[in-house]
Amino acid sequence: KGFQIIPFKDKLPILSVASNKDEDFLFFGNSIGNVRLLKLDKDLSKSKIYQTITDHISAISHIDCNSELNLWASASIDGYINIYTFPLSKLVRSIKVPTNKCDFVYLSSSPLPSIVAITEEKNIAEIFVYSINGKLLLRQKEQESISCPIIIKDLNKNDYLAYIMNDTIIIRSIPTLIRQVCIDGLKDIYAIYPNEDMKVLYGINKTGTEIYVIKDENKKFNNR
Repeated sequence: KGFQIIPFKDKLPILSVASNKDEDFLFFGNSIGNVRLLKLDKDLSKSKIYQTITDHISAISHIDCNSELNLWASASIDGYINIYTFPLSKLVRSIKVPTNKCDFVYLSSSPLPSIVAITEEKNIAEIFVYSINGKLLLRQKEQESISCPIIIKDLNKNDYLAYIMNDTIIIRSIPTLIRQVCIDGLKDIYAIYPNEDMKVLYGINKTGTEIYVIKDENKKFNNR
């Protein structure tokens, strides 16, 4: 058939899915704030629930796992971010984003372990950077909504935040949020992805009729 069905039953809507780097664990966040860890066997038919986390009280908006830090993070729509050890899922700390809302959360390992949170309200996005200990380091407001945020690495394995804003790709260093790259004029672009040899970023427009190949010899990136 070309695919395999993993048996997984949950009566509640799944709103966020993530995996660790080795892809032997899957994280599912549901509409009442539960996160389930599914351990994948080589024989996928034997995959089973490894753990269920019930610390959030609102729907899960995003999940991220960083194998380099041995941590994973979950964000809920009421603005809470929880950080857990991996894979035992011991709660390390909980952070409340000042906007009382959190749409995305990412864990960055280099050059400084940090937590990146993104919120959006009335088509205005705000980016928060926290130390791994939960101290707010920086906040950056964008006067537009942003889409397709991803964490990418350069050749030195340093992390950057890349996202689309108003037909423009913006890439900021982490944790400083200094803008490193700004590529505009990409009409109706809605998705970006870096290739494996770190030489280009690919983008696609909303109609699927055009693919952008974005090359910058001074900044070479790869996905995490």
